[in-house]
Amino acid sequence: MITVLNKLVDKRILERRKVEDLYHYSARMSEPEFMAHASRRVVEGILSFEPEAVAASMVDVLAERDPEQLAELARLIRRRMRETGEPQGEPAPPSRARRKP
Repeated sequence: MITVLNKLVDKRILERRKVEDLYHYSARMSEPEFMAHASRRVVEGILSFEPEAVAASMVDVLAERDPEQLAELARLIRRRMRETGEPQGEPAPPSRARRKP
């Protein structure tokens, strides 16, 4: 158990302080902050694969499971593109070609 706690301290998820010869552990961030942090790490890991295939798969899964969330994703993409000055025409469809192993 202590090993796990120490690893979380090393990853800056928890903080540790010593009080009267005992270590006390506490969260370094709120639950929403942690969820955002963890989600970002998961997405970064997934995108280390083939980004076009991952994006296409995400769109397909959202279309099947939660069309409202797919619409929200589209809204977030448009907003980010406006913020960064990216062109906002129709994006090119992602390549569905699969690489041979």
